[in-house]
Amino acid sequence: MKRIFFLISLLIVGISYGQDTINNLKPSKMREHFLDDNYKDWEPDPRYVNSTYTIHLIRGDKRIWISKVRQTNEIYVEETNVINRYSSIAVYDYNTKVIKISGEKFYNFLIGKKKNYDQYGRLVKEEDFNKPYKIGVRELAEIVKERYKIDIIRINQDIHVYRDCEQKALYYIEIYHINPESYHQYRDIIIDATTGKTISDKIKDSRFPDDDEDNNTTSIFIEETTQPKELGVPYKQGGYYPAGTYRLYNDRAFTKKEWELYVKTRPWWERLFLS
Repeated sequence: MKRIFFLISLLIVGISYGQDTINNLKPSKMREHFLDDNYKDWEPDPRYVNSTYTIHLIRGDKRIWISKVRQTNEIYVEETNVINRYSSIAVYDYNTKVIKISGEKFYNFLIGKKKNYDQYGRLVKEEDFNKPYKIGVRELAEIVKERYKIDIIRINQDIHVYRDCEQKALYYIEIYHINPESYHQYRDIIIDATTGKTISDKIKDSRFPDDDEDNNTTSIFIEETTQPKELGVPYKQGGYYPAGTYRLYNDRAFTKKEWELYVKTRPWWERLFLS
């Protein structure tokens, strides 16, 4: 009887640890001041070559990226991990080392509250990036796991998640490499961020981004003659991704629709690499 109880206890602990590791492992809260000594017990990440201004560090499952940009008078710090898609970010003053901005991300979009601080590190403003979305990312993960048997929390290079509320609060889940015989095919799932209902679930081809049936017969050698004006917004390396960002390219951040339009304006040989 004791043996059975012991085995059950081990199973419960194992399950709890697994859930904590995948679902609850969030990066540490960013410090109020940036000091190099804060990371003295971290090791250089062997995947990168560090310099005075760009540093990659590793400790256990966690990863740190530090970028010291003298031109903007800022230090960017991002902490990620190799288990799940949560990360935390902070911006510090280059000279005083006082924190200016802090926040959390899931994939490439901000979640929770982005906090802004004054020159003394005092909180002066909060912006709630979850406000437009009745369903949070954790509940979204549960919906997708139950409905489609897809884990969007655990790191998987073939899965990309983003959201926007330009017209309606929506989540987009894209799963790539679903067909070994067709590299361009991917699955595109759109979920209503208010009701949790699936709006669409389609197999698409990245060579035809507009998702119209007629696109299946459109050649990538045909391009638009009228270029849309100012697609995307300027993006500063190391800065925050604007809300709804789908793709970063040529120092600009694009929403999904903007990216689709932009791709159509490019020469056919460039579209081969953008698809």
